[in-house]
Amino acid sequence: MVTPAGTKSMKASLSISPMNEMKGDVKKWIEADNDLKKLFSKKISYDDKIDLNSKKWNAAKLSKAMEALVRYELQLLAQRAFEAKKKGKPPKDTLAVLKKAMSRTLADVDEKCSTALEDLESGKGEAKAGLAVLKKVMDKVKNLNPATIFAQPLDEAISSTKAIQNVDKKGGKVEAAQAAAQKGIVAAITILGKDGKDLQKASKYLQVSGKKLKNSDVGPLAAFGKTISEKKVLGPLETLDSDIDKLENALTGYAKDLKSGNVDGAQARSFETDFGKLKNQLKSAVPAITVLKNLDKDYKAVAKHLK
Repeated sequence: MVTPAGTKSMKASLSISPMNEMKGDVKKWIEADNDLKKLFSKKISYDDKIDLNSKKWNAAKLSKAMEALVRYELQLLAQRAFEAKKKGKPPKDTLAVLKKAMSRTLADVDEKCSTALEDLESGKGEAKAGLAVLKKVMDKVKNLNPATIFAQPLDEAISSTKAIQNVDKKGGKVEAAQAAAQKGIVAAITILGKDGKDLQKASKYLQVSGKKLKNSDVGPLAAFGKTISEKKVLGPLETLDSDIDKLENALTGYAKDLKSGNVDGAQARSFETDFGKLKNQLKSAVPAITVLKNLDKDYKAVAKHLK
């Protein structure tokens, strides 16, 4: 297998006290008994060598990540020590219980470190994290109505501008209409965030990950990376990404002016015109969702490989 450019062989080393997650009273209890003290005095260690991207990783960063990785196992060991102390059994029985707990912890730590490093070296770890974002959208995309992603928040925004204009035409005070409009715009931004921002996350993941994945040594990842790097995939998603930002900025700016009390009838008419133009321009949701639906088969193949 050819080692990817920028990859460096480095030591993956873990050395941590088995009492790292224990409370002070449990530590004192252990240290007061010679057999228990001896059992817990030896550090839990794991050593391996793996090839990783040297721009992202070094031995120190890897060691710190491994310490965080095994925290749960140390918490379980700490809980077992606490329960043994609480039961107050004879020293011989307590030692037997905690020897068994220690043996299990060592096995779990070894397996967890081995699996995590293998995933990291193969690119699976990073891909799993990214595909979690994509999975969220893939689970939703079949039920999404692309026609409403931009239309619903824009309809809410346009409706609020008309309400302010109507009050202004009748010579009434626009403050109440502004307050109601502000609530409507908060709702509009929420509507956009519900589905649009999830689509944007998927879009950003695919844009960033395509180049990275297509250079992977893992066949299915490389194939998926090549697919999502194609212009016919990235083009609609890049447009969607831009359109969501454009609409979010417009809604946020309008909400800010409403909160400041700066939207009278004339300004509301101007906002209505701007939102109307956006409604005619923002047509990227349909092609973007079509792209995502077409990727479903490729996505499932990669997700299955990463299990």
